[in-house]
Amino acid sequence: MHSAIAEEHKERVRAPQAVCDPVLLLAKIRAAQEELGRRVDRRGMDASVGQTVVLDLEPFAAGLTVAWREGEQRPTYCRPYRRRKPLPRRASMLDDYQTQVRGSLDAEPALWLRSCSIA
Repeated sequence: MHSAIAEEHKERVRAPQAVCDPVLLLAKIRAAQEELGRRVDRRGMDASVGQTVVLDLEPFAAGLTVAWREGEQRPTYCRPYRRRKPLPRRASMLDDYQTQVRGSLDAEPALWLRSCSIA
């Protein structure tokens, strides 16, 4: 740290750093994200708060080694929007001529075969 900072202030910064556990901190962050996700899902339905999340560091720490491979999804992850209803059929420029074209092809099927053959 900088020499202009008093030693007592440096010690006040170093003390929390010495006892801070980054894995426990990450687990608490993920638990808070999960709780936030549940609250968003429950929004407008029930105002009561659910159970508190109990942190078990063993499975959490074991899961960290493979989370990057599985594309880890956080509790606040939201799937991208996908349209569930089919798109309505749009009008084609050939709709007005469809009956005329079909009539010509029915009258002379050889036209259809000639247009599909590779020259």
